[in-house]
This record gives sequence, C-alpha cells and structure tokens, in this order.
Amino acid sequence: MYVMKKKEFMYTKKILPEGWKKKVLAAVFLAVLGNILVQYVIPWPEFMTVSYEAAAEELVRRFAWLNVWIDAAMVRSFYRLPLKEIKGVLERLVSDETLEPYEGGYIRREDLPLLEGEPAEVPEKNHTVFVLHRNDFLVKSNEHWLKERFTHAEYDVLGYLLIDGEFEGCLLGHFRNGPFELEDVAVRMEKGAADALKEDIRNAVELLYDPETSPLKRYMGEALER
Repeated sequence: MYVMKKKEFMYTKKILPEGWKKKVLAAVFLAVLGNILVQYVIPWPEFMTVSYEAAAEELVRRFAWLNVWIDAAMVRSFYRLPLKEIKGVLERLVSDETLEPYEGGYIRREDLPLLEGEPAEVPEKNHTVFVLHRNDFLVKSNEHWLKERFTHAEYDVLGYLLIDGEFEGCLLGHFRNGPFELEDVAVRMEKGAADALKEDIRNAVELLYDPETSPLKRYMGEALER
C-alpha cells in the first residue's frame, strides 16, 4: 500500500508543473479581488444598478400594457418567476396606483375609464380567426391553462385557435423537420357553430402552413377533400 501511494505521488508530481500550488492560490486571490472591485469599487452607471424589485415591476408594467388584463398566474406562466414574488410585485404596483384590481385580476389604472359607462355598440362583422403558434406572446401568457384544456393522446398541439378574441380550439398534428403533418382541428363549440367557421379556420391554417406541402387532413375528426 505504501509503495502504491508513493508511486501515485510521484506520478502526480510529474503531471503538475512546478509551483502549481502558488499559481492556484494567485488565481483564487485575483478572482476574489475582481469580485470586490466589481461590487464595491468600480463606479457602475446608474442604469446598470437597477434593483431586482424595480426590474420585476417594469416587466409586469409592460406585461399589463400588452395583455390589458392580467393575473398572477399569467405573469408566472410567461416569466417563470416564483408566485410569491409576483404577488409582491402586483401589490406594490397597486399601491403606487399603476395597476387596479379588476374582475379577479389587474388592469392598468389609466385604462379603467375605458371600461366605465355603457359598452359601445359593436357593428356586426365577420368572425376573426387566428392560428397562434405555441411561442406566440398571447399563448405563452396563457400557457398554464391552455396546456390543460387542449390536449390529445396521439397528436401534438401545433397551435391554438383564437376566435373572436377567445381561445376556442387547437391545431393538431406532428412536428417535423420538414413539412409539418396537420392531422386535425379541434374546436370547443357546438357542431353547428364549428361548421359555420370551417372555411374561416381552414383559411387561417393555410396562412401559416402551405396546403401543398402540409395539407390539413381532417376537421373535427372528419376527412377533408384536397
């Protein structure tokens, strides 16, 4: 055993250069010195010294501006921050009158007058249908419940259907490196309403996927003619 340890020690001495211990200690000292300089000595510009709390508040302000109505679950879904921290940010933004509690969530205080009074009359119009990619901002903001509501045992969810401002369905298929395989469209509506939107939804799908290379095979489980 003694001979083996002696051989290992001699082998180590041959691999490591002379004075390696001093070099390691010098490197550690310089690293510690660099950290001290960065944190306490070097004068950083003010825009680079924003606190974590202030940065989180700015993120939520922008998030509310883009989404109009938000709640803590949406912020967590998009930014992946701890829920406790998000609730703290929302409370601070309510305290400084940036946000206002509204219908179980929050809106910007400056948007509140737009929701007061009688709703304006909206003229009749055609339905609006969009197929949103899974990385779309609105999808990522609502991903926490979209993933639970729209699932399929066999197919992947390729996108979500935003119909008249509400998530009402999804596009199902398979992800591929080449053309995607579009297997079906699932809509959470009564059959009559879903049939009435069939052409609008097909047109929305074809805006994202070339029907020549990625034709939609079925609509609500029924085969489509090419």
